[in-house]
Amino acid sequence: MRRLLTGIAMVVFLVAAAPVSAAGQGFQPPNAKVHNLTLTDLAAAWTIWGFGSPESENPLLASRCEQSPIDPNIWFLPVSLGGDMEVDCQIPKGAFLVFTAGGYECSEAEGNGSTEAELRACAEAGFDTFTDIEASLDGKAAKELESYVVTTPVFQLPGPNLFSDDPSPSVIKGVFQVVHPLSPGEHTLYALGAAEGIFSASLTYHLTVQ
Repeated sequence: MRRLLTGIAMVVFLVAAAPVSAAGQGFQPPNAKVHNLTLTDLAAAWTIWGFGSPESENPLLASRCEQSPIDPNIWFLPVSLGGDMEVDCQIPKGAFLVFTAGGYECSEAEGNGSTEAELRACAEAGFDTFTDIEASLDGKAAKELESYVVTTPVFQLPGPNLFSDDPSPSVIKGVFQVVHPLSPGEHTLYALGAAEGIFSASLTYHLTVQ
């Protein structure tokens, strides 16, 4: 079963990027690396974090903002799996934030194929159904979302995961974005992704940087 995400059924429609401001805050360019990790690397790591644990401890279902397992200065933000949501996040100063407002994930555990070619075809077809993506940071709209679209190579979801007790190959295609470390204080990040007649979800992140 294919999954959509916003904010990754269970796919990920991710928010695009607004230009970095003069103060150095905002969305990073799509070709920028974070601690030597590319946007594609981060998309795969985010998906493993988001889908690679069972329901009882899953960060997406619990709407948790968390320090990533790949770097203590990289934090992963959850997504809305449907409907309009809000979440409060306590973020340490100096943290890079990785999120997606829209994307499409396909795994063998969901019956979407077993080869990389089959899983990529599934993710690409699902992603093509999205009709609207929006994002903003502190009221400034994100732009050029198409520049932030990535398709990962096949990677392994550990077992147990959100779909199965066993490990499973997976691929995701989505708009992924990295927010540059923000100044201390309150910030608001907003993401919306929709596939007309199929799925719509938005998430407002109330970020407290300290």
